Amino acid sequence: MNFKNPFADSSIHPAPSVRPAWRPAIITRFLLILSLVLAACGGESKEQKAKTAAAAAAPTPVVVATVLQRTVPIVAEFTARTDAKDTVELRARVEAFLEKIQFEEGRPVKQGQVLFTLDKRKYEADLQNAKAQLAKAKADLEFAKEKVTVETAKPRWIRKRLSWAKPIWT
Repeated sequence: MNFKNPFADSSIHPAPSVRPAWRPAIITRFLLILSLVLAACGGESKEQKAKTAAAAAAPTPVVVATVLQRTVPIVAEFTARTDAKDTVELRARVEAFLEKIQFEEGRPVKQGQVLFTLDKRKYEADLQNAKAQLAKAKADLEFAKEKVTVETAKPRWIRKRLSWAKPIWT
C-alpha cells in the first residue's frame, strides 16, 4: 500500500523532515574516538616523571652555626599614648589672666602648693569700687540720721505745712 501525504505540496502544512537512521551512529563513533584521543594525550612522559622524582628526593639546604652564650638586652618599641597614673583636672573658678605658672609639668605637687599666679589688677579695682560704695552708703546713712533729727526739732505747724511740699534737695 502506497500512502501519500496530502499536505506535502502545501505551504500551509509542510511535511516533517525525516532524519536518516545513520546519524546517531556516526555521532556515537565520533565521541568514542575523541575520548580515546584525549585519554592518550593526558599522561606524563617518562622524562617528566624522572624530573619530578629527582626534585622530590633532593635534600633541603640547612645552615649550621655554633651557639654563643651571652646576655642580650630585651628591647621592645611600641607606638602608643600613655597617661599618668594620678592626674588632676584643673578648672578655673575665677576669670583672670595668668601671670606665672609655678609648677613643672610631670613633676609631683604637694597639697597647698601654689600652682598659678593670677593678675590682681581687676580684683584690686573691684575691691576699691566696693570700698567706695561702702563709704557712700555710710555717708548716706549719716545724712539720713541728721535729717531725721532736724525734722523732729521743727515745730509741729511747720511740719504739717511742709508735708504737702516736696523738699528741693532730694
